[in-house]
Amino acid sequence: MARDRTVTEVTVDDWTFNFGPDRFQYRLLLEDGRVTRIESLDYGY
Repeated sequence: MARDRTVTEVTVDDWTFNFGPDRFQYRLLLEDGRVTRIESLDYGY
């Protein structure tokens, strides 16, 4: 029995925004240019 396969390419970008030692950092994960996740990290540097 033959199976059909579909291959899809997804571009993933991982961005970290550092606003300095007095503010939290943020990490954004983008898949094909769309934000899929936002994380609040520890203080910046």
